[in-house]
Amino acid sequence: MKRNRLLGSLAIAVLTVGLSATASEAVVYSDSNITGYLPTTVGCDADATTKRSVYLKDKWGANVGFLELRYSLTCHAAWARLTNYYTYVPYDQHSATAWIVRDTDGKTFSCDPPAGTFKSCYTKMVFDLDPRTAHAEAEIDPYPDYETPWITAVTSSY
Repeated sequence: MKRNRLLGSLAIAVLTVGLSATASEAVVYSDSNITGYLPTTVGCDADATTKRSVYLKDKWGANVGFLELRYSLTCHAAWARLTNYYTYVPYDQHSATAWIVRDTDGKTFSCDPPAGTFKSCYTKMVFDLDPRTAHAEAEIDPYPDYETPWITAVTSSY
């Protein structure tokens, strides 16, 4: 009886160690399984932080948008997120675009937020592990302000 209990405990211990090793195997992220994917598709948004950010301001100094360079340490991935602050008026949408740009090779992805106040979008990702870096860019159309064709912003690289 003692021998059966000992063997049973040993079998459970071996099984537990085997399951732990399998569950803890980490995914290895690379350019091929990160670049061009949305952060929510592969779970990179789970640990995302904003590494750089900048407001887009009109000629009077009012904030009309907010650009973020987002980064996932787990995935070694960067992407841009743009929030358009303009109030939506039909046929006057204050169109906007954001880009993520990988500095080492110029790989770029863009997004356009939908019309509406405080609507945002995020780009697909670029793999961004040293020595690679990336930065975010954005522009918002300030129509009907004909003096300022586009309001632009660029983050520093990370």
